[in-house]
Amino acid sequence: MGDSAGGGGLIRLIVVGLRPAVNGGGSGRSSGSVPPCLCGSVCEALETLRTQSRRGTEALRKRRNGSTWNRYSPWTPPRLACILPVFAMSTITPSIALRCSGLVKRYPDVVAVDGLDLAVHSGECFGLLGPNGAGKTTTVEIFEGLTKPDAGDVEVLGMHWGRGQDVALRDRLGIQLQETQVSEKLTVSETIALFRSFYATGRDIESTIATVSLTEKQDSRVGKLSGGQKQRLAVACALVGDPDVLFLDEPTTGLDPQARLQLWDIVDSYKRERGTVLLTTHYMEEATRLC
Repeated sequence: MGDSAGGGGLIRLIVVGLRPAVNGGGSGRSSGSVPPCLCGSVCEALETLRTQSRRGTEALRKRRNGSTWNRYSPWTPPRLACILPVFAMSTITPSIALRCSGLVKRYPDVVAVDGLDLAVHSGECFGLLGPNGAGKTTTVEIFEGLTKPDAGDVEVLGMHWGRGQDVALRDRLGIQLQETQVSEKLTVSETIALFRSFYATGRDIESTIATVSLTEKQDSRVGKLSGGQKQRLAVACALVGDPDVLFLDEPTTGLDPQARLQLWDIVDSYKRERGTVLLTTHYMEEATRLC
């Protein structure tokens, strides 16, 4: 694959087949048959340009003899069996992990989401910032498959809820709700082991506990944890299934500054693994820091 000359990287040429000229000179005809062309007259025009270029120019390949440079030697460009022009950006466009179009959700007294169009790329941390009642949680719950939209199309990792793909989808998502309710009688390690059992594959329990800095509390009961520790436990429960997409719904609301920084570090660690994050928050500094 190569960039077209002078095209600013907006047009790329995919070389489907290359056949070098026989002995690098003469007619420039290739040995053997050329595969059928896939792009019609485009190849004919390119072949004409190639022939004209061969007849009117000398080679750009230099030969070195001792310490002196000789004149350029004749060179015949390779025969192109087929070249397909395609339009692309100069860098590879990442795939879309989450997408919605025309998303609408109504409740009896309010329209929570009104015609939302949204796309989140793979490996991106995307933040939904807004006040209470702006529809952030409703939007996230629709992507999570917890709430059905009234209108619009929703796509998660190339799949759709309610079309026989729900089990496969849930196995690839990690979800931290605004209020994650777990048994306060279980220990930290027991709670994470419980959530790990919900997934076909996932992370090691001890390494997940270490990721959220709860190793010293792994044998403590959930009811004895502080607010920040409970939030980190909730994130650990979302991470233990090794998800492709992590949903965090206001993960640092009500936490002290130190606990908030600890959660930010956890999200940064997940991002470094090329994970996709959809985050809701009230805090501009949090959106700026993570997204």
